[in-house]
Amino acid sequence: MELSDQVALVTGAGQGIGRASALALAAAGAAVVVADIDAPKAEATAEAIMASQRSGRIINIASIAGKGYEGTSNAAYAASKGAVIALTKTAAQQLGKHNINVNSVCPGVTRTALSDANLHIRAQQEGVSLEEMERRRAQVIPLKRANDPEDIAAMVVFLASPGARNITGQSFNVDGGLIPD
Repeated sequence: MELSDQVALVTGAGQGIGRASALALAAAGAAVVVADIDAPKAEATAEAIMASQRSGRIINIASIAGKGYEGTSNAAYAASKGAVIALTKTAAQQLGKHNINVNSVCPGVTRTALSDANLHIRAQQEGVSLEEMERRRAQVIPLKRANDPEDIAAMVVFLASPGARNITGQSFNVDGGLIPD
């Protein structure tokens, strides 16, 4: 997918899904603005950057936890991701007049350093092998596999592409079928 002449703002771009998304967008030709709480040079906000150009795409990373996934780690996390989904819908309505599309991606179970560390801890607590925990994790997913960060990045690239020019205010699950919409 060709994204030249496109600008992408990626939040949480220091690791995991955000990093994979930023790399994939750059590889597809987009100009990428990287934002992360650990990156002191990240200054601009999405609205200030995109609104000044009078067009653009904002792609938030939410979670299926924000849609009520029962396997979420905790209620506070689910509430924060639900807020991202609500922000996406409201921003899409308010920024449409500037030709700005706003969507969110809702990952399901995804292999990241944090999820792998949590899986390792759970395996120790339950006295089972890491391989057994990975099998259990995949077993509940209809497609029988967890996401790689690149799976989420692929949806981000699509939403930034010309093929998504008329898609806004939506939240897309990338979850192997855990939460059908």
